[in-house]
Amino acid sequence: IMAVIASNILLLIIGLCLYSRKILHNTGYKILIIFLVVTLIRYLFPLDPAFSVAVTLPKGISGFISILHFHVIDIGKLRVSAEEVLLFIWAMGSIILLFKYIKEIRMSKKFIIRHGTEITENEPYCSLVARICREYHKKNRFRLIRIREVRVPMIYGVFRPYILIPDDFD
Repeated sequence: IMAVIASNILLLIIGLCLYSRKILHNTGYKILIIFLVVTLIRYLFPLDPAFSVAVTLPKGISGFISILHFHVIDIGKLRVSAEEVLLFIWAMGSIILLFKYIKEIRMSKKFIIRHGTEITENEPYCSLVARICREYHKKNRFRLIRIREVRVPMIYGVFRPYILIPDDFD
């Protein structure tokens, strides 16, 4: 539990750094990356080093944790605790939200394809994107789409990115 609390404190610090540009600018991205790596290690390996000091939890929290370990289903060899039931509900909710997120991404992509006009091969866009990719030593995987629904140019996608350009953009 202390590993989870420590990791959540680190995530809170990371969130504060990302929330304020001033803090992010003063601390720098390297510090942020170090916090993320430490948090990831702490989550993956929730072990306390030898020099750590154990802090006992208040009785109310300890009582709540002991209730979570209480077996709510006890049929023969099948023993399910309240903690496992809550974990199952959390996992199912996460899976459902993941599928909803994937569905929304697919719907957005279909919308872009249906309502946008591809201008990848049109000039001056083709030569501009090729030149920028050469300057940064990147492969040119971008598709340029002119679409009325966006107000400013933006990149959509990670693996096969689109550059979305407003209709009235010169």
